[in-house]
Amino acid sequence: MKKSKSLYMFLFVCVSFSLISFDAHAIISMSRDEIISRAATGVGSSYWWGHSCWRSWDRSWGGADCSGYVARVWNIPMAVATDYNCSYHPYGTWHMRYESTDWTHINRSNTKRGDALVSNDGSSGHVVIYASGDAWGCPEVYEAQCTNCGIRHHNRCFDSSYVAIQRDNLSIQNDPEPEEDNGGGGSGGCSTNYSIPGGSGGPFIPLMIFGCCLIPIRKRKTKK
Repeated sequence: MKKSKSLYMFLFVCVSFSLISFDAHAIISMSRDEIISRAATGVGSSYWWGHSCWRSWDRSWGGADCSGYVARVWNIPMAVATDYNCSYHPYGTWHMRYESTDWTHINRSNTKRGDALVSNDGSSGHVVIYASGDAWGCPEVYEAQCTNCGIRHHNRCFDSSYVAIQRDNLSIQNDPEPEEDNGGGGSGGCSTNYSIPGGSGGPFIPLMIFGCCLIPIRKRKTKK
C-alpha cells in the first residue's frame, strides 16, 4: 500500500531567454544651434593633430585636428566636455567620408547649419562644420584648419570633392528627410584614419532576461 503524497512542486521554468542588443554609444540629441554654439567655443584654440580638446577660457591649452574637432562638436560617439581626454579621437575623415556611423550622407545642396563638409582621398582629408552660405561656393564654416591657423570661424571655398554629412539624432528636426548622396572623390589634408575600438558600429552589450513560473500540482489520492 502506498500512501498518497501531497505534493506541491515548485517548478522553476525558464519561459523566456532573450538576448537584447543595444548600441552602447547611442548619441545624445542635439539641436543645430547647440552644434554651432559648441563649435564657437573652440575658435582661437590651437590645431593639434590626432587630438580633440580645448578650453574656451584658456586658448593656450589643448587643441584639435579637423576630425577631432568635428566629432567633439557633434558629441559623437558620446557626450563629453571639450577638455575631456585630449587623445580621445574616435573618428577620422575617412570614417566620416565613407561610413555612416553617427551621421548620414546628404546632398550637398541640402546642407544646413550644423552639418559638415568632408573630403578624403584615401590618404588625407579634411572636414569642417558648415554654418551658412552657399555650400557649393565659399560658405561660412568652423574648422581646425592647420598648424599655423588653429581653429577658425571664417568663409572658405571648397571643391567638388567635398560631400555633406548630417549628424544623426538632431532635435527639433522639422526638415524633410535628407536626400542621401554617395558621390565622390576626396582631397585635402588634415587627419588620416583612426580605428574605433569595437568596430565602426561601436560595442554591443547583451542582456539576458529570464522569466519563471510556479506550477502547482494538485494532491492526488490513491486507494488501497
